[in-house]
Amino acid sequence: MTTWNPHEYYIHNPILEKGDFFHVGAGCIAFGEKVWNCDRMVDSLEMDGEILPITFETGEGLYILNVTECVNALDKEKSEYSVYWDIEKNMQAKGSVKRCAFHPDCLTGSSFF
Repeated sequence: MTTWNPHEYYIHNPILEKGDFFHVGAGCIAFGEKVWNCDRMVDSLEMDGEILPITFETGEGLYILNVTECVNALDKEKSEYSVYWDIEKNMQAKGSVKRCAFHPDCLTGSSFF
């Protein structure tokens, strides 16, 4: 059994108006009491991961969604990629995905799609 120790977070750009969701890192988002008190939203989020409490620098309670559901739905043929020159192979190569395309039949169980 793993024990969760809440971390303290701060706002990277405090000039922007505060929203309901916060970017924490790859595969994680955070949200506040407004989202937490919406049962339909929490039920939907719990389909894709575990919800853990975190502490905000102001003392406000927030929650983080640690995404544990990984659906391999990317349609690699229809997605668009950046292109770069691979020096070792002396040819163009695909880089990061610029525009995603998905296989619709793979998205039926995920609440994020």
